[in-house]
Amino acid sequence: MPGIDEDNNVWRYLVREPSDFDKFRVNDLTPGVKVTLGRMRGTTRWEIQNYIAEKKSFQNKESVRSWIDGHLKGAIHALVDFRFFTEYKRQALNAYVIISRVE
Repeated sequence: MPGIDEDNNVWRYLVREPSDFDKFRVNDLTPGVKVTLGRMRGTTRWEIQNYIAEKKSFQNKESVRSWIDGHLKGAIHALVDFRFFTEYKRQALNAYVIISRVE
């Protein structure tokens, strides 16, 4: 189930269960934050499996949630600016970004 788990030195925000994937890779996003990407079983598609936030950069679960929320909204906002979207798709996606929140 998605959510934040605490480890000795890191917070892990689970997006999808590890069993959904057959291969993994970890990439640095920003100082103190990494993302684990997994290849979906039986496909060539890679998806986000979890975020790893160092405790020295994030003191509590709420600071991790806040960072992930802002990061995802920023990534989605970048999509909104592409001209291939119809106006309604842009408006609907923008509305979702405004009202969504990482739990």
